[in-house]
Amino acid sequence: KEYAFGFDIGGGNYSTDLEARNGTVYITADSSSATAHDFYVIDNTNPQSPIKVSSINTGPGIEAIDVAGPYAFIAQRSTANQLQIIDIHSRSEPRLVSQLKLNLPTPTTTPPFATSIFYYQGHVYLGTTKWNGAEFSVIDVGDVKFPKIVGEFETGTQINDIYVDQETVYLATSNEM
Repeated sequence: KEYAFGFDIGGGNYSTDLEARNGTVYITADSSSATAHDFYVIDNTNPQSPIKVSSINTGPGIEAIDVAGPYAFIAQRSTANQLQIIDIHSRSEPRLVSQLKLNLPTPTTTPPFATSIFYYQGHVYLGTTKWNGAEFSVIDVGDVKFPKIVGEFETGTQINDIYVDQETVYLATSNEM
């Protein structure tokens, strides 16, 4: 089937996730170029003619996004910082407000890439690729400038998606052990 409408984020830049809120679409991407933009804010009030409002480069690429209020919570394809928080109060000028690197079990452990993210009541639930540490982390983002890890759990497998319903967390995991 041919698509009549869409938004081009550029060659060599492939989309990884999106969130839609009140006529605005937030698109994330991973690129073969470290300088390419990977976070896009799109005005979609007219779906036949989406308009780019803004975009920024957050670093090595984004795997997943969850938007809550005036913030976008980003699962980063990076071993330097797995969580990034973007202030989207101004859709035309999104800005990175903080980053968080997951705890390493030993100083020589290779950090993972983040793979999934979910925001619920002041906490971000972050999943990663399989590694020698906790693949699932709970992060308090009550103060978005200073996110802090408040819980971790080692699943022994990659976490592909997360959903939280009150006191229950659902994880979609890989069968790769």
